[in-house]
Amino acid sequence: MTTYALDAAGLGATYTGNVNPVDRWENGAKVGQAADDNGEALWKVEIMRTVENFGQRSTVVQDVIVSSGVQPVVRAGSSIAFQGLTLNVYPRKGGGMAENLSASGISTASANTEQAKA
Repeated sequence: MTTYALDAAGLGATYTGNVNPVDRWENGAKVGQAADDNGEALWKVEIMRTVENFGQRSTVVQDVIVSSGVQPVVRAGSSIAFQGLTLNVYPRKGGGMAENLSASGISTASANTEQAKA
């Protein structure tokens, strides 16, 4: 896997309002929520952003994996910035390449990290 540091301010991301735990799997069975090396829970924070490929602009929706002791809460439709944003590129088993985004946290200007209300 190849990892690139990204400029979080240049991402131009908008939060969709969806955040979900990252599942932890053992022997093909889901066994709870995944955690980072420090034991912090991992969350999938869904964003929308505009990308350009071969001169064509489009909107993509993707998850950013973020570690946080509590579920991140951000107002839907608001701009969101990340701390320590990285792009991870890796080969797919069936061929081709895939990517995912991860971050060490959400900018304090974007986040309200109080426990989410059920």
